[in-house]
Amino acid sequence: MEGAALSTLINQIIINIYLWQQFRKVSEFSVSLHIKKIIAAAILMGITVLILKHYEINVIIIIATCAAIYFATLALLKESTLKLFRSLFAKT
Repeated sequence: MEGAALSTLINQIIINIYLWQQFRKVSEFSVSLHIKKIIAAAILMGITVLILKHYEINVIIIIATCAAIYFATLALLKESTLKLFRSLFAKT
């Protein structure tokens, strides 16, 4: 890892820890309720990326395919966060 990348990573970790503590003071929230389903969808998406990359598929196709797989996995796992995402694009 190059110096700038390492510096950015360390800085981001420190900022995230600080922000997490500040959010906890304002509102009690829990990430652990949904994280298992999100991690499962991300792992499946990552495996798909590796498979498609192995076959030298176009990067745009990989992105579109993996996005579809990620959201389909969340839908199959009935992730409640997906409802929030849908509401952002719902017509009012």
